Amino acid sequence: MVFTFGSAEDVAQVYHYDLRTFALLGVLAFLLAIYRGTRDGHGAWRDGIGIGLGAGLLVFLGGFGISRYLHASQFIAADVSAERVILSFGTDTGRDIRIARNELDSVLYGLPGKYNRACYLRFTMKSGDTYRSMAVPSRSNVCARYREEILHLIQR
Repeated sequence: MVFTFGSAEDVAQVYHYDLRTFALLGVLAFLLAIYRGTRDGHGAWRDGIGIGLGAGLLVFLGGFGISRYLHASQFIAADVSAERVILSFGTDTGRDIRIARNELDSVLYGLPGKYNRACYLRFTMKSGDTYRSMAVPSRSNVCARYREEILHLIQR
């Protein structure tokens, strides 16, 4: 049985939103660094631009890396049977992770953030590795129901 938490388009949409946000923050860091670098009035305009470019690029590239890591680490679908679980990720890497039933330690669900109306599932392995799903925007108890169905399918 396949449980779906999102699509590749959902991952791309959130990822592009993050990139636009970090690009805006990079521009703001650039402008702030120029302002601080030229504030002393000693003709340090070129120094301010260099510092601004460095600060802007640092913020943008740091945000790019963080966003890429966060969105690449969340699965969008889980194909569950009595013998195994296959987790599919919505990134361009196209990776799927196969988990044998005997490697699985627990299936948990949670709510990200205090006021967020979304939920997610987390598969915990006996090795200590964990895999988290993309958040499902829902006011109902979808993830608790998914968890119960998955536990029933893998006969735990």
